[in-house]
Amino acid sequence: MARRYFDRDTYKCVELPTYGSGEIRKSAASKFIERLKNSNIEFFDDRLPAKEYKQYDVMDENYLKNILVKKDGEYEPLGWNSEIVKNPPVKKIRVYFKTQQGRDRAVKILADLTR
Repeated sequence: MARRYFDRDTYKCVELPTYGSGEIRKSAASKFIERLKNSNIEFFDDRLPAKEYKQYDVMDENYLKNILVKKDGEYEPLGWNSEIVKNPPVKKIRVYFKTQQGRDRAVKILADLTR
């Protein structure tokens, strides 16, 4: 791995497409992985989950389940102060290939699935 990095021969990546909402097309993802296996293409997938943060309203009995932060001497819910909590990152599935040829074959498979 170190030699590959030194030689600038890093793994090649394909990121699976998502809907406008950021949701991954699960059936396409599982079909894609299955076709990669059937095609004997060497790969590994990296799934980045997006964690949800449940924010409770001030009048909700579960309000204290919020993560509270101190701002200007007052405690406020984290969701009021954090852009990441307000707009969490979307889930992503990235698939990595040892060779450019493997990636090129995978891109063709993915194109066939997303038509």
